[in-house]
Amino acid sequence: MEIEENIQWHPAFCSAIELELWENKKDLKYEREHNLSKMPLRIDFLVIKKKPNAVIKNEIGDFLIKNNIFEYKSPGDSMDAGTFYKALSYACLYKDETENADEILNMDTTITLVREQKPEKLLQQLAEKYELTRRSEGIYRIRGMLFPVQFLVTSEMNEEGHVFLTSLTRTMSREQAQRLLEEASKLKDNGDRKNADSVVRNCRKISDTS
Repeated sequence: MEIEENIQWHPAFCSAIELELWENKKDLKYEREHNLSKMPLRIDFLVIKKKPNAVIKNEIGDFLIKNNIFEYKSPGDSMDAGTFYKALSYACLYKDETENADEILNMDTTITLVREQKPEKLLQQLAEKYELTRRSEGIYRIRGMLFPVQFLVTSEMNEEGHVFLTSLTRTMSREQAQRLLEEASKLKDNGDRKNADSVVRNCRKISDTS
């Protein structure tokens, strides 16, 4: 038992691969235990569907299955291939730590990438290889990938139907601000009100600095 515990499998594996590729060692660069990030890897927002048969009424939510990863980019931040690959890696890592990771095609995880402005170049690149569809205003979906993927472009989404999400902007109109306050005042549940207050406070901070 003590011998088994002292075996260093990963360093041995790295050495074996280098030996396998020795004829091209001048053409290759090896990095053992390469750090993926300087900061701990964290999913921006994770939505877990507790009841498989539950029907999500919101048009964003009809895409959701069991585990749903959201990657959000604040206004002004870019969304490129690097962002996309990072989100895919999150999904892969999350899938690996869940119970049923033994079936490669047993997908129970989705990826949603959210940005105010449309990531034109990224969507164009994906559309060259995969099927890109427009679910509705500001909602785009990719089919044919390992994980179901959707993009939310908040600047294109219907402001009345998605008042809180579309309020995450630096360019809110007076009408939009008024609508936000009106919708927030209608909420009765304490948790909902706290969430709305968070959005409203954020908008007020933006207004104070503009």
